[in-house]
Amino acid sequence: MRLQLLTLLFGLACLQLFAQGTQNLEMAIYFETASAELSADSKAALQEISTQINGMGDYRLELTAHTDSRGSNRYNNRLAESRVESVATFLKNQGITTDNLQTLALGESRAGNDTDNESLQQENRRVDVLVEGWYWQGMGSLQDSLASPLVQNFSVSADEDLLLDGQKGGRFFISANSFVDLDGNEVNGPVDIQLTECYSMGDMISLGLTTTAQERILESGGMLRITASANGQPLQLKDGRSIAAAVPTPSFQEDMSLFYGQAHGEEQDQLDWVDTEAPVQSQLPRLRLAPAPQRPIWTMYGRTFLQYFDFTNDPRRPKEPSMRKPIRPREPNYDRVVYRRKGLEKIFMGKNTLEEKTADVREQRRERHEENIRKYEERMAENTRQWEKYNTDAEAYEILVASEVDAGGFLIGGPNYEANKAKADAAYEQALTQYRVDSMRYEKYRAYKMGEYEKQLEALGSVDASSLSSYFRHSRRMGWANIDRFLKETPTTRLLAQEESDSPDSQAMVFLMIPERNIILRMPYQQDAGFMLRRVPLGEKAKVLALKIKDQKAFIASQEIIITDDLVLALNYQPGRLRDIRAELDAI
Repeated sequence: MRLQLLTLLFGLACLQLFAQGTQNLEMAIYFETASAELSADSKAALQEISTQINGMGDYRLELTAHTDSRGSNRYNNRLAESRVESVATFLKNQGITTDNLQTLALGESRAGNDTDNESLQQENRRVDVLVEGWYWQGMGSLQDSLASPLVQNFSVSADEDLLLDGQKGGRFFISANSFVDLDGNEVNGPVDIQLTECYSMGDMISLGLTTTAQERILESGGMLRITASANGQPLQLKDGRSIAAAVPTPSFQEDMSLFYGQAHGEEQDQLDWVDTEAPVQSQLPRLRLAPAPQRPIWTMYGRTFLQYFDFTNDPRRPKEPSMRKPIRPREPNYDRVVYRRKGLEKIFMGKNTLEEKTADVREQRRERHEENIRKYEERMAENTRQWEKYNTDAEAYEILVASEVDAGGFLIGGPNYEANKAKADAAYEQALTQYRVDSMRYEKYRAYKMGEYEKQLEALGSVDASSLSSYFRHSRRMGWANIDRFLKETPTTRLLAQEESDSPDSQAMVFLMIPERNIILRMPYQQDAGFMLRRVPLGEKAKVLALKIKDQKAFIASQEIIITDDLVLALNYQPGRLRDIRAELDAI
């Protein structure tokens, strides 16, 4: 327990020391022998650490359970799992979110040779608790965490043709020798490429992007960013070269054109979109193929005509011994065994008498130890006998089952087995023959469909059969690019979002989304008014989502609306951890 408290105090000290950044908190929870029950001291320690966790902006939990080496591997693995469950349940009851909890039950795998060392055994009967937590420093730190998973990194060679497959379905082709440095010198050798795909409104919010061009509203077909560097220096495309991109879309829209992103705002940290007036090519036609025939499995027909053997519930199946391995008694240190004088003996007993009685006590202790060793050896012999019997019975059971069950797991006893097996074989052969006929027909059908599809691709100037339902474009510069079209003129109104607080957070991010049109707008803060957006399309089904940081914790507000004249919304913030915010954004 002393080690446990020291570990906890050290962790709490670290927590205070690194309260402005990422912090780790580690502690160990110890258990009694063969027990998964939390002691009073362990509960107090876990309650204290729960208080610290609840004060974090976000966190990740990891629990690792251990046992000593006594007992079988199977028993110790189950015991480790029970100990992990005890700690996890207690933390959950303290209000700790465990939906992303990582647990590991190692059993005795790291116990070493602790059989004769009670101190080591106590040390191994534990669950290690690791907390990785942090406090949000502002909206910038939250945005960085949201945006980080969207950035993809590639290491390529500049003197080879490059075909990059994005994680979100985009495909990008760059011909060999297309990169130059800022001085116009051609680059060869290794090149590092960063790709950011942004096709959903949740991704746009994570990156702080909007669909506006000089205050005009855009309908987006997908945004992406490609940058390249060599030896840490930025690169650009050679004159006359471009990046061919196939951007996936669930619904192709006409009149789309290519936009480039440029920084604007006081701190140049926001993007505005500039129309290149370069049209985006039509989508490729879809390749639709019927499902291929599936090869039949004999077992499916065997179970129709034959009885399947139930291995699990067979009463003849031998059960593994439950007896734990006995522990060898520790031999006493006889030099430390002395006769304890009582009462007047302390005054009148002489030295010689004391030595005689001490010798008698040591002899009694030695005889007792020898008796314990004898009982231990008897228990070991019984344990060995039981396991030998189990192994013998298991081998006999395997031989018995082999005589009753075929390779497919079906009972072979009974007068009708061979007749039923013949029926199963005949049905299977008939299905297999039909499968071969269907396969030949399917290959002819597939060849025809692929031929027709390749003709269509050739007509569109593309031979990439894997890029389906996509917008195609050629970009002649690095950085942000967007596939958009201007929203047609429509009646507009003003939208106001206010926080139910005397001191609203002007640094919060408030977004208006129109999912059906893939429009996302950021609502600027107006002093003494709240977050206001003018020229909002009337009658659209929309969603407002707001994020803010308060007391180094994240909060989120979300509300679905129908845009009406001079609509005023109340932002009802709720605490939100990083995983909760990501789930909300992924659901948009």
